[in-house]
Amino acid sequence: MHRMGIIDCVSLSSVLGVCSKSAADEFLVSDGIDEKRYKMHGKQIHGLLIKLGFESDLHVNNSLLDMYAKHGYMECAEMLFNSMSEVSVVSWNVMIAGYGKQYDIERVTECMQRMQSCGFEPDDVTYVNMLAACLKSGDVETGLRIFNSMSLPSLTSWNAILSGYSQNEYHREAVMLFREMQFRKVRPDRTTFAIILSCCAGMGLLEGGKQIHAALLKSDVSTDLYVASGMIGVYSKCGKIEAAKHIFNTVPQYDIVCWNSMLAGLSLNSLDREAFTFFQQMLGKGMSPTEFSYATVLNCCSSLSSLSQGRQVHGLIMKNGHANDVYVGTGLIDMYCKCGDVDGARQFFDTMPCKNTVTWNEMIHGYAQNGHGEDAVRLFENMIEASFKPDCITFVAVLTACSHSGLVDIGLRIFDTMMQEHGVEPVSDHYTCVIDSLGRAGRFNEVEEIIDKMGCKDDPIIWEVLLSSCRVHANVKLARRAANELFRLDPTNSASYSLMANMYSSLDRWDDVEDVRGVMEEWQVSKEPGYSWV
Repeated sequence: MHRMGIIDCVSLSSVLGVCSKSAADEFLVSDGIDEKRYKMHGKQIHGLLIKLGFESDLHVNNSLLDMYAKHGYMECAEMLFNSMSEVSVVSWNVMIAGYGKQYDIERVTECMQRMQSCGFEPDDVTYVNMLAACLKSGDVETGLRIFNSMSLPSLTSWNAILSGYSQNEYHREAVMLFREMQFRKVRPDRTTFAIILSCCAGMGLLEGGKQIHAALLKSDVSTDLYVASGMIGVYSKCGKIEAAKHIFNTVPQYDIVCWNSMLAGLSLNSLDREAFTFFQQMLGKGMSPTEFSYATVLNCCSSLSSLSQGRQVHGLIMKNGHANDVYVGTGLIDMYCKCGDVDGARQFFDTMPCKNTVTWNEMIHGYAQNGHGEDAVRLFENMIEASFKPDCITFVAVLTACSHSGLVDIGLRIFDTMMQEHGVEPVSDHYTCVIDSLGRAGRFNEVEEIIDKMGCKDDPIIWEVLLSSCRVHANVKLARRAANELFRLDPTNSASYSLMANMYSSLDRWDDVEDVRGVMEEWQVSKEPGYSWV
């Protein structure tokens, strides 16, 4: 078209639209002669339209603004916007959406104020973009204030505020807003139903899900795949897996989202063997698994401790080109570690081109699970050398490894670096690991020093771990302190009484055993009988 001299504003806008939608600000074109293909950048189109004299065309400039904004080049967008001889509401909306995409709520608000001061009246798209910007940045309160300022919110606006509530886990507020929407006689669409079903699933609100299911049966979207996936999610998360299966079986046509919802539901309800069979059926129907499918079925293999099935899935992942996905890769590491093949997990870990903190945590935790404490510590040090920032989960994993492998002093050194070097505040899980490590080694003086300094004294797990260690080492004095704390926190829990009674009986202190039983009778505590699978 360029060589033929027939480029106009419509063709330029169309080409810029392609740039806006592509993964990068470029696309492939053919030279039309020998079919060679080369990359054309959005910025080159910008230069071309200036050369051709279209720099004053409002429609073209809005398309160019949209291209820059969608790819995050807000400095270029701002320069272009300020140089435009004419702007429209569309121009302002593009700028607001662009800054919203970058979670820059301050610039979004500034754009809105400038827009109004220049005499432009915000339209529905403006409000939706403002809502999206606030909610994406987690500012639900401002988002609600903008929504309430709208005299007659459109369905798109309702969906935007509901989606924001859902994404920020304000599930109860979303359900209440949905009810208000019904009172105002606003007719929900498939998006509305999918959002509110997600909220019901998030809360485990079965009755709410059933009510929406009933409303859906009267609507024209009852068999919509998007909505059906939401219904499967609600029933699955509420433990009604048979109802979820019924929904799945009544859908006239399936897509991968629907299959994934049912697969996740089976896994969530610990039906891992059935989930693996379901995954095989999915493949038999010609569905192409997504990263989510693989992550879910790998979790099932982990739960079943089925290394053979896990390796089958690994082969399929390699064949279909998903091995480089960081979430699938993390799932593979988890599967190999839980199936006892920690060397296989490390081999795959070393070949991963892209890792995140969760990936490192999974491998460190895998070493901890399999008693490879020194390997876990070395990998933790490698993680820091690779400039990955450890989080609270990282420290739980490496401290657990130290505890289970008797690396007491190394564990204490790592514990001391948490706040000093990495800015991670120790919580009860970290204290539990350190106290367990010291308790196993019989270093009770250090245990008491840590307990006296820690702020989480109301966590029963810490005292249970300490009481178990005291029983092993026959430290009656500290055991009494731990038991008294447990009696204070939960006087009806029989476990602490049993531990104390067993410790006294192992020391032939039968009078003390009788005292413990007397306290149990006073509090009406009964010991749960043990069960055997044999």
